[in-house]
Amino acid sequence: MTSTDNRTETAAVFDRSRRTKLRILGGLCCAGFAAHATWHILAGTPQDIIWVCNLSALLVGFGLILGSPLMNSVGLLGLTIGLPTWILSLVSGEPLIPTSLLTHVLGLALGIVGARRMGIPPQAWWMALLFVAAVMIASRLFTSEEANVNLAFGPIEGLSLWKFTGAGHWTLLFVQWAVGLAVVQFVLRRILNKAALARAGEMKEISRDVSGG
Repeated sequence: MTSTDNRTETAAVFDRSRRTKLRILGGLCCAGFAAHATWHILAGTPQDIIWVCNLSALLVGFGLILGSPLMNSVGLLGLTIGLPTWILSLVSGEPLIPTSLLTHVLGLALGIVGARRMGIPPQAWWMALLFVAAVMIASRLFTSEEANVNLAFGPIEGLSLWKFTGAGHWTLLFVQWAVGLAVVQFVLRRILNKAALARAGEMKEISRDVSGG
């Protein structure tokens, strides 16, 4: 077997190992989403399943399982921007649902792991914006005003810095999401993409060492 064959085989082994680990983490993330969704169904609040953070955690899970940097990144961005809203809802008096930690905290952590290994594509932020817009429209059409899923009907009572309603509220919310996603992606790409490139370089170095030995 030539040194080129050795390098190819070693790289393939490392790649399979990496993908297997990501699939396991993705399965864990999907299981966390399923547990949280089950809680809402049993509690009689199935509409709360489609909060952006919950669906973003599911995207992270599928992204890790499929080895999709874009899907993982869209989920990660959604979780990162949605986290303050979740915290504000707790501050406003909403009870902490234990299984929500599986989507908001575990999902976010696993999304970061995925981004460190696969990187964040440059188009992720506007793909995430389209995802958020679609979920908000679905929230407006298929959930109740009382539940106010994804703030589709108005800001959080007593905690919002603005008093806009209707089109004004939607416009401001969309602008906030757009700016927030672009800024967060810029920051995360500078941090996590460097880690992904460094990890890829380490794998190549290991491959060369093994083939040289």
